[in-house]
Amino acid sequence: MRCLRCNSFRTFEFIDGFGQKRIFCKDCFGSFLESKAKEIETQKSLHEFNLDLYHKLGFHH
Repeated sequence: MRCLRCNSFRTFEFIDGFGQKRIFCKDCFGSFLESKAKEIETQKSLHEFNLDLYHKLGFHH
C-alpha cells in the first residue's frame, strides 16, 4: 500500500494502542487509519467522476 501523503511504498501496517489498524510511512513518518486509507483508494479520479456525471445528466445524445 502507498502512503497517502508522499505516495511512497515504504509503509507497514500495525495495530495502535486503541486496537485500530494503522499504516505508517517510513519516509514522511505519517500514520493513517487503514479504514480511511482504503476509503480514499476507492474514490474515483476527477476524470472518472466527470465522465459518470456527464452520462447521468444526459449531455450525450
